[in-house]
Amino acid sequence: MLRDASNEPFDDAPLKEFTLDALSRDTVDRYRMAVTSVRPNHPWLNLENEDFLVKLNAIKRVDGEGPWRPTRAGLLMFGFENEILQEYAHYFLDYREMDEGSRWADRITSQDGTWTGNVFDFWSEVLPRLTAVLKRPFALGANLQRIEDTDMHAALREAFVNALVHADYYGRRGIVVLRHADRIEVSNPGSSRVALDVVRAGGVSDARNPTLMRMFGLISACERAGSGFDVMKNAAAMADALPPVITESYNPDRVEATLHLGRLSALSPNERIHPSRSPIPDEGPALSSFDQADRTTKEDGEIVNPSETMEDMIERCAPYMVESGSFATLDEAVSLLGAVLPHLKRWRSEAIGE
Repeated sequence: MLRDASNEPFDDAPLKEFTLDALSRDTVDRYRMAVTSVRPNHPWLNLENEDFLVKLNAIKRVDGEGPWRPTRAGLLMFGFENEILQEYAHYFLDYREMDEGSRWADRITSQDGTWTGNVFDFWSEVLPRLTAVLKRPFALGANLQRIEDTDMHAALREAFVNALVHADYYGRRGIVVLRHADRIEVSNPGSSRVALDVVRAGGVSDARNPTLMRMFGLISACERAGSGFDVMKNAAAMADALPPVITESYNPDRVEATLHLGRLSALSPNERIHPSRSPIPDEGPALSSFDQADRTTKEDGEIVNPSETMEDMIERCAPYMVESGSFATLDEAVSLLGAVLPHLKRWRSEAIGE
């Protein structure tokens, strides 16, 4: 393919047939907000929109002269779908939430006319729906605040963004993202520019759209180049899931990646609480009194796990307090545990000894 043979980024070339009216100002504003959320002190945020887009290589002058024109990456990331189709005749973005059969329960496409249809707004709309399929195992950071992100969240982002930055948007059938109860399937037009065994080994990347990749990198939507499949493998291992799968087909050229969610799927009927965690006893409302809190740590007056810290107990108990219906949210359970546990004998005696 001639456009893949050049050493120069193909997606940062300006399109002389288009004006800046092809770009959605609202999308640019939303992207700037995304940059602000992850890099609040970034110097580009002080620039006007035009200068900001220049820094992104989203707009350029043809041969360095004349008015600003969208680049291919700028048009894809921020453009209106009807404008994008003038350059990419087969452009199509498709997200489906699949039911147990072959039908879909919900769908978002770039051509329905109710939104811009560009790559960034597709990513913004679809990513929360993808991560909604995941459980959020309870964990506390150093400041005792709940950690919202997991390795599987990062893996989902990688699988999704990889398709967006490696796609051949001139190719047929578009980008398709399927959310199943137990897995995510993401496919994109175009062959892999790196042999699949090298992709599986990790460490090597050759994005077909490097300018798009930098744009997503600025909002921390992807890891360093070449690490994507490693992120997916590690997440699958942590979730006791099948390894991720990547395949390639031809005529038309297409790459598909499948990420299995394992025990982190919130929708799979076969998922159960991980056996390494010990649930709170079933009798009565969880932690309705100090005595019941004691029963989670003692048997016949002896401490079951004397090395368990207060933070460990909070992390172990809070999810089950919510599951039992005693509390509506994990934050409420954590707050109560933080107030109750210091009064248990093991930690009360430690405080007295201090």
